[in-house]
Amino acid sequence: MEFFIAVAAFLLIVAMTVFLSKKKPSPKKATAYKPKKLMNASEANTFKTITKYINSNKKTQNKYHVFSQVSMGEFIRSTDKSLFFKINAKRVDFLITDKNYHPFLVLEVNGSGHYIGKDTKERDRVKKKAVEDAGIYFRAIEIKKPAQAEAATNRVLKAINW
Repeated sequence: MEFFIAVAAFLLIVAMTVFLSKKKPSPKKATAYKPKKLMNASEANTFKTITKYINSNKKTQNKYHVFSQVSMGEFIRSTDKSLFFKINAKRVDFLITDKNYHPFLVLEVNGSGHYIGKDTKERDRVKKKAVEDAGIYFRAIEIKKPAQAEAATNRVLKAINW
């Protein structure tokens, strides 16, 4: 009996070793899918600034979480299906929640390429209205160069009533 347990344990260890040692699959050359960065430079600098601010401030430390590129349909709901479908596929740059994951603040980064599209103002208006109607703070940060992200983000964060 002990022999069978020892053999079973040995086989389990070998199977786990083989499974865990497999290399990450390399992408096929002719695939339609490719990974891409989640954030551009301005957004990455903004994320670092938000995280640093929250973690170093006694009022906010261990009380908030930061998420990036969140679908609005994940944190706002509506009983009106047409209103929900207007926002469901839209994403916000940053969602800050309280420690229980209730939405608290949406931060949008408007960089140098933000106003290129024809429907930008309408898209921004719909986002802002839905967020504020849901009782969540909404702030847009104008950042023309990634190096401006820290100062601009700190100005906005300091003005919020945490």
